[in-house]
Amino acid sequence: MRDNCGEEGDRATNRKPSGSDLASIPLPYQILSKTGTIQQVNRAWLDRLGYEREAVIGRPFVEFLMPDSVETFRDAFSTLADRDQVADVELTLRHAGGKGFTVRFEGRAKYVNGEHTDTHCQFHEIQAERDRRLQNHQSKIEVLHEVAMDMQAAASEAEVFRALVEAAEDILQFDIAIADVAEDGYLLTQAVSSDVPVDAYFDRVPIDDESKLGTRTYRSGESSLVRDLDQSDATEVENEFRSALTVPIGEYGVFQAVDREPGAFDETDLDLAELLVSHVRNALARLEHVETLRHRTASLSRERNRLAAVFEAIPEPVAHVEYETESPTVVAVNSAFERTFGYESAGIEGRSLNELIVPPDHRESARKIDGTAATERTVEREVVRRTTEGDRTFRLRSSLLDAGVNTEALAIYVDLTEQKEREQKLKRENERLERFASIVAHDLRSPLTVASGRLDLAAETCESEHLGAVEEAIERTDAIIDDVLTLTREGRTVEPEEREPIELADLVPICWETVDAPAATLDVKTTATLAADRGRLRRALENLFWNAVEHAGSEVTVTVGDLDDGFYVEDDGPGIPAEDRETVFESGYTTSRDGTGLGLDIVADIVEAHGWTVELETATNGGARFEIRTGD
Repeated sequence: MRDNCGEEGDRATNRKPSGSDLASIPLPYQILSKTGTIQQVNRAWLDRLGYEREAVIGRPFVEFLMPDSVETFRDAFSTLADRDQVADVELTLRHAGGKGFTVRFEGRAKYVNGEHTDTHCQFHEIQAERDRRLQNHQSKIEVLHEVAMDMQAAASEAEVFRALVEAAEDILQFDIAIADVAEDGYLLTQAVSSDVPVDAYFDRVPIDDESKLGTRTYRSGESSLVRDLDQSDATEVENEFRSALTVPIGEYGVFQAVDREPGAFDETDLDLAELLVSHVRNALARLEHVETLRHRTASLSRERNRLAAVFEAIPEPVAHVEYETESPTVVAVNSAFERTFGYESAGIEGRSLNELIVPPDHRESARKIDGTAATERTVEREVVRRTTEGDRTFRLRSSLLDAGVNTEALAIYVDLTEQKEREQKLKRENERLERFASIVAHDLRSPLTVASGRLDLAAETCESEHLGAVEEAIERTDAIIDDVLTLTREGRTVEPEEREPIELADLVPICWETVDAPAATLDVKTTATLAADRGRLRRALENLFWNAVEHAGSEVTVTVGDLDDGFYVEDDGPGIPAEDRETVFESGYTTSRDGTGLGLDIVADIVEAHGWTVELETATNGGARFEIRTGD
């Protein structure tokens, strides 16, 4: 029993409703005697349990409990002798119809002069309370989904963070909410509740700060619920807030709700906050994606404009085509194409390119080219196409584009008509020159033959010191005729069908046999195989060998060896003076009294006819070294 509690008892009595006040209480309410007998109940009590008043008053309250709750009630009721109240006692009441329902029982004892006289009790039906909380929870979730829709329309991160804080205040009913954004190694305040004092929150915190809940949560990526900051090692705002709920917003930042009371947040609050933040994260990701697409679109637009400018600036006709079928259809053409073929781009888009520019008698070859061009990366062919000036010859270069679903390509046409005409003209001129040289050689050799015969007769009938000079002049004239004929014939381009694989090590000794220098030495160090015209390659080697003997002496050593992309011919003679190196391949260059000056010129023509190059260098021993680059 309690003593000296008169004043407190009076206060307790003042807190209890009187019998006449019970009707106004919406929850089931009852007054029990100190032994647990029902003295009074209100209408809510009778309606919920299904009894009439006269069937209840004076009966023990335990008779209205389910058997498994009787001991629970008695244990709780007995403690009232030592304290004023009991709370959160879960009991199962029995309805008049026999069905039980669970309630949360609260009782407060009344004392008069220190004596326990009666107990005032009320019930909170647990299921109803759960239903209300669940309904409230569902309502908040539905509203949060509406907020998510609004966030998806936000035009900036600032709008999204502002919506986050407002939703936390208005929907989740958090008193104080803060949203920080991660930027350059810091968490920066982006949006805060209006109740947050200016100096009550760190608005710029290093992300690696170990003392802050926000930075810890951001780094870990896991939500945090602290019911009492006084019991935490986090140094948030000193002596200001007691509870904190912190949720990471992915890589974007962190959300935090704080309260000045301990235990202000529970797991339900955390779940709702995480749901809200997930909507924020999605909205920020959408903005990021939109920004990426905007930059990408701008970049693609610039690239497209740049390519369009390049496409238009190409001087040759170009057609952008698509291979939906076997025949290419026009996507676009440049101005050069329009001028050459007489079609405007807008008027031929989607039409067959072959029908537009391929002459009827070339359609079959065009179809074969298309089959190759639609599958191979690059195709080059010589073609005939119909232009505004009639049929002309082009070199077609078709290159596939990485365009996605359909096969696309760029077809570039280089006009070869004038080149072909020049080639034909040059061919005719060469043939005419060769005929002229043959005629001249024939006409010159006839009198030379007569002169040679007369010289032999003169030698038989008389002796003269002048006869030897005449013989040398005749021989020199005959050599000049041979070299002129060679020049007119060997400079002609060596066509592919005229080439054959030649083992250089086999050909070199054969060429050396023509050299009239028994004391000279040949050193063969080559293993190269060349695709060449055998006769002309032989003439070039013979001329190089003769050049070595004439300029380095009859005891010269000539070496033929390999280069990475060709071969060389060098001697161990005195070499060629530096001032003469630019002219050695010109007609007429010679240092020999008996030379024609055409030998190295012929070598240069033969090399060029093969598509090779020749350069004069200095050998390691100081002699002349001719390097012939074949590209093999």
